[in-house]
Amino acid sequence: MSLTSWISQELNLQFNHEPFNTNQDFVDLAFNQDNQVVKDFPNHIENAGVNLYDFINTFDKVIIHTREDNMDTAISLSKMGHNHDYHKIYKVDENWVEEHKDEIDNHLNQVNREKKKLMELTGYLNVTYNGIYETKEDISRLTEYLGIDNPKWLDILNKRHRLRDGSIGMGNVIGPPTPTPTPTPTPTPTIKLI
Repeated sequence: MSLTSWISQELNLQFNHEPFNTNQDFVDLAFNQDNQVVKDFPNHIENAGVNLYDFINTFDKVIIHTREDNMDTAISLSKMGHNHDYHKIYKVDENWVEEHKDEIDNHLNQVNREKKKLMELTGYLNVTYNGIYETKEDISRLTEYLGIDNPKWLDILNKRHRLRDGSIGMGNVIGPPTPTPTPTPTPTPTIKLI
């Protein structure tokens, strides 16, 4: 979510979060509204009866954002299903993974299918969690692809804002400094000497 939040802030675009996982009004917006950034999963789009390729081709720019390790994705999906608050910071330990092994394996099968579909897509920008949150190498690729010359909201992409193993989630984001208003000068009286 933080990548989409960052794009939304930098480019001043409306953020439409998982419209195919919520309700029809948001799906209609995803198809019909200009000046927006949309984040969703391929299976959500296809489960709504929409062709993935047709949908993504309605956008000017498409970014495919994946994790390099599919097991990490499967673990996160499993944990998020247990949190009931998908935007809350969470931790995962080995005991939790072992207790939920079957569920994680089911998610892993789904993730493998979804990622295969995504990797077959060509002509779009591919970035990874590692390339954004760890090595930062994908940030310059993103700014170039999106035409962002002077990014002001990079703190959103700090790993402390990640939900898994983050420390503060999306709270306390450091953005551009608030401009200090220029004081209105006090008019100087005009004095005429005769």
